[in-house]
Amino acid sequence: MKAAAAAMFPLRGRCWSAGPRLAKGSDMYLAVPGLTRGESTVRALSAYGEAGVPPVDVLRAMTANAAELLRMQDRVGTLEAGRLADLTAVKGDPLKDLKALRQVRFVMKDGKVVVDAQGALSPVATPAR
Repeated sequence: MKAAAAAMFPLRGRCWSAGPRLAKGSDMYLAVPGLTRGESTVRALSAYGEAGVPPVDVLRAMTANAAELLRMQDRVGTLEAGRLADLTAVKGDPLKDLKALRQVRFVMKDGKVVVDAQGALSPVATPAR
C-alpha cells in the first residue's frame, strides 16, 4: 500500500502542474486498515502537499471547489451568512503546514458542536473505524 501511495506523489505533482482545479470530499478516501475515515482523508490531503500542491489550493479543494463541483456553492464551501454551519478548527496554520489538519480542536456540523475546543468528542459523535 505504501509503495502505491508513494508512486502517486509524482503523478499528483504532474497533474497539478497541468493546471486543473482539485476537488476533494470525504467520500473520496483511501480505506486504510486501522485508520478512521478522517485520518485516511488527512493522509490523502497531505499527499497533495507532498506532491507540490500549495496548501491553500488543497484547502480550496476540500471546501469551495468541492461545493462548486457538487453545485452546492450556495449552501456550503465558504463561510458566509445563510450557509450551513460546517466548520473545523485546528491547532496551527494549515496554510503553512497541512499537518495542522491532524490537530483538530473543534468541529461543527449543521450548526451543532461535534468536537469541543478541547478536542473531546461530544456524545453524539462516535467516529467509525
